[in-house]
Amino acid sequence: MGNVLLDAMQGTLICLDNHNIIIDVSKTIKNYFGFEQSEIIGLSILLFIEDSERDSFAKFLSSTSE
Repeated sequence: MGNVLLDAMQGTLICLDNHNIIIDVSKTIKNYFGFEQSEIIGLSILLFIEDSERDSFAKFLSSTSE
């Protein structure tokens, strides 16, 4: 990753592209979600959202990119 800000974070940060694909994530992701960075980079964030919430979350994401 090489991003000093992401590496220094105590929380977690997930960066998405315009297609909701995870393109970067802080190292602390394992502490919060149990995944290594390499396991989730390249996956859709929507895979991690409950089925019942997925449509509304996708709409929210698309509204913030306008």
